[in-house]
Amino acid sequence: MSSRLLRFFLENPAEFRFLEQYYFSPYYSEDACEAPEEYETLQQLLLKGQTEQIIKDAPMEVLLALTFGPLSSLARESIYRNLKVDEDMIRQVVQASWDGLKR
Repeated sequence: MSSRLLRFFLENPAEFRFLEQYYFSPYYSEDACEAPEEYETLQQLLLKGQTEQIIKDAPMEVLLALTFGPLSSLARESIYRNLKVDEDMIRQVVQASWDGLKR
């Protein structure tokens, strides 16, 4: 899922910029946003991983930051600074995200 999301960001820079602009705007509120089913599924997967002692014992917000932060940072570098992102970089950032999550 992580590599697909990053590829979506890289292939759709206008959509990525819109999402970032909306997220950081005064109009964004968590109450106004319904969490998509995939988001709920990810949270359940992370909770299960914590129960099974595979995922770090950290608040969900930290786990989600470790999951999505590196992906959006690399997308930002590509879109705003014209960084050429190749498959090896995508693999490395996804692996680093998972390495940050696991015990």
